[in-house]
Amino acid sequence: MSIRWLFRITAIALCTIAVSGGTQSAIAPAKPAEPPTILDTDREFTGGSRIALTSLTEMQVDNLVALAEVWGFLKYHHPAITAGKRQWDFELFRMMPQILAAHSALQRNALFLAWIDSLGPIAPCSPCAELNVSQVKLAPDLAWMKDELRWGNALSAKLQAVYRNRTSGPQFYVAKGQQGAANPNFLHEVAYTDVPFPDAGYQLLTLFRWWSAYEWWSPNRDLLPDLRQTLRTYIRPMGLAKSKNEFVLTTIKLVGEAHDTHANLWNQIAKFRPPVGGCAVNAAFRWVEGKAVVWTVFDPNAGLQRGDVLESVDGRSVAELIAEWRPYYDDSNDTARMRDITLAVTQGPCGPVKLGVVRDGTRSEIESARVAGVFRDPVRRWHDRTGEAFQMLSPKVAYLKLSSVKIADAKSYVERAAGTEGMVIDIRNYPSEFVVFALGNLLAAADKTTFVRFSIMDEANPGAFSLEQNFPLQPSEPHYAGRIAILVDEATLSSAEYTTMAFRIAPKAAVIGSQTAGADGNVSMIQLPYNMTTAMSGLGVFTPSGGQTQGIGLAREVEATPTIAGIAAGRDEVLEAGLGWILGNDVPQAEIESLAKR
Repeated sequence: MSIRWLFRITAIALCTIAVSGGTQSAIAPAKPAEPPTILDTDREFTGGSRIALTSLTEMQVDNLVALAEVWGFLKYHHPAITAGKRQWDFELFRMMPQILAAHSALQRNALFLAWIDSLGPIAPCSPCAELNVSQVKLAPDLAWMKDELRWGNALSAKLQAVYRNRTSGPQFYVAKGQQGAANPNFLHEVAYTDVPFPDAGYQLLTLFRWWSAYEWWSPNRDLLPDLRQTLRTYIRPMGLAKSKNEFVLTTIKLVGEAHDTHANLWNQIAKFRPPVGGCAVNAAFRWVEGKAVVWTVFDPNAGLQRGDVLESVDGRSVAELIAEWRPYYDDSNDTARMRDITLAVTQGPCGPVKLGVVRDGTRSEIESARVAGVFRDPVRRWHDRTGEAFQMLSPKVAYLKLSSVKIADAKSYVERAAGTEGMVIDIRNYPSEFVVFALGNLLAAADKTTFVRFSIMDEANPGAFSLEQNFPLQPSEPHYAGRIAILVDEATLSSAEYTTMAFRIAPKAAVIGSQTAGADGNVSMIQLPYNMTTAMSGLGVFTPSGGQTQGIGLAREVEATPTIAGIAAGRDEVLEAGLGWILGNDVPQAEIESLAKR
């Protein structure tokens, strides 16, 4: 996780936060003009690909799958492309009509051979890029190009020759991230905002660009379903979509195949992902005990109470809505997916809405209203206490919530907590500032400072990720010596998960709560055609022993979840579990409940 660049992901929006020192002048100096590239000089298809499709035969689907594989491979391996000598999107449009017209694999492979030859001779590498297998956490998939039955001897040999003599220097379309980050930074990917729709060429380019990015640069590729099967599955729905709504919804489903909470089609979901509408009932819902439950009510006029179970919205059952919406929610695990769906469950057009609820065992229909602006309230997504960042719950227990934590106050928090039996650090939220080191250094012991390992991209070996040990904590004073209960749940996402990993190595720390979102690591943005923007978790994040965190989230020492009855009673059962772990069995449950009361 880069200290300078963090990415804040919520169920509603994605924004980038730059954390750095210094000040910025009111008028920033103009950036020096970049020299023109092939993107400036090759403009042939800026108005459209001139490729139209009404149907696709099985042979054509096979041909397009092969085209995506070869096009994506050459994009990141052939020196003419990695040096930026070809507008590779437009070369795809020049090649695609010929590939679509090929009547056999033999004819198709001959076209590929001629295509590669047309890119110019490949000089023998000196020195050659090398892949150190002993350091590789994830190796590139190269078996496909060795399949001579599929590609023929000549093309298979040509593809392998390209790989052997691949560039070991900078690439035109990808680089390591800036500001100390080591995740992929996808470069020179044109948005093609003004291309008319439909355009089968650009629609397939969307699929090919997304697929190639994941095939060659995702550190979590091994956790995904068969990417080649995903490519085949989406050829027809992506290439043949006739309406913009159909196409964008299909693309949202495509990026959902990444099973990565970072990956949603961020600048399109508000307009296209169901339920569509800018308003919602002014209450927060959570998925508890397999039901959509009112967690917090912000407006008594909404007609709801904490602990109400939502069963229907305007006559449609919640179960039916969830089944319909589920394919459009890209999350790393089902816990995060249900978090996002439940947050949006009452979303729709502004105005009256009928809600079927169960309260105290009685079913009723409530007249409520959707209102504007409620999505901006982070309290809908976070589950920590109200009030100041630092609180003394009792003389024995301190409490710190990271949703309003300050780097400058890190030492003050520890000093104020000195002498307590324990401190609750609530990360059922997103940290307001990056306090991994400022606070983590005050919690760590000298004999245990490494809390994470990253798998890092290798520009000379696309698809390969080496496992490295990064950013150990530096134990500092004042040191907190008490027990530390770290609270997590489905709201603990990305930087919040990384922060949890750092704090949990404290000598007397325990992670308490439920499954986290399972999406950690710097975010790599991916620009798609039609000005659609998605992303991927660009670093593999592992425990010091190499254990997985992506998808499964973080292990907990104590499992604790809210209940419907507890929510209705105003209890915070996860905080209660943290207090019980700190104080032990000698403290009556009634006292713990009183300390944790919201």
